[in-house]
Amino acid sequence: AMLNKLNNAKKMGLKQLQKREAEAEKQYTQIFGASMDAESKQIPIIIRSAVTYFRENGVEHEGLFRLSGAASEMKLCKDHFEHGGTSFPDNTDVHVIASTLKQYIRDMPEPLIPYEFYQTFMDMTSSVTDDDALEAAIKDVLKKLPLACRIILKYLIQFLEVVSHASEINKMAPSNIAIVFAPNILRPPGNDIFTQMQDSGLANRLFQVLIVRSENVFVDEPDPAPFREAAPNHPPIPEKPMDLFKEALGPKPALPPKPTAPTSKAPPVKPRTT
Repeated sequence: AMLNKLNNAKKMGLKQLQKREAEAEKQYTQIFGASMDAESKQIPIIIRSAVTYFRENGVEHEGLFRLSGAASEMKLCKDHFEHGGTSFPDNTDVHVIASTLKQYIRDMPEPLIPYEFYQTFMDMTSSVTDDDALEAAIKDVLKKLPLACRIILKYLIQFLEVVSHASEINKMAPSNIAIVFAPNILRPPGNDIFTQMQDSGLANRLFQVLIVRSENVFVDEPDPAPFREAAPNHPPIPEKPMDLFKEALGPKPALPPKPTAPTSKAPPVKPRTT
């Protein structure tokens, strides 16, 4: 009789465990590596949460987006968001947050600059040597991207421009940010690593123009839907949160001159004169 009770208890325990696992599986929603709605006006939760964190806590961390966060903590953050989390857990390391953001962008099945536009951007950057002309050409091509890509690119690049304002502390000038983000946002069809390495100089120049001249490049690009609409339980923040960054950080420091490089490398980007 005692043995039967123990067996029954084990079976009940197993059923409860299976039930809990089934409930947890129902709550799971894939975020990393999931396809994006091309017409969405929302900022993906990982990008929004990371930018919101740095808006509230500052970007003055040396090696921000260059230094890697602990893989185990990044996995915890991934699981947290894919099981309903709406912001990074308290006391999460800044490099874990930055690395989680990079992983989310890297895992997108279709990059933020879609594959079909890769060669257009490379040919344009290669043939247009004047930064003012390249800025105008970029603006023309951006209008052809899917709505979601345009909105997210504007939001993300304008944030990265703010990161570059604190380069004296975080050591992340536009050239450094371009090296980190260009391979994740702009990928060749088939993710051909040889092509990507061959075009790295052009890609870095393109992203330096995007970052240094983000205010002009994205002036006519659409803004995201209000954050309250994207996450009803999340406190609303200003429609243009980048203004708060800029006020706190003060004037943008002058970019250091770039050393002479081979023609395949990116020349320094000149801020637009008014």
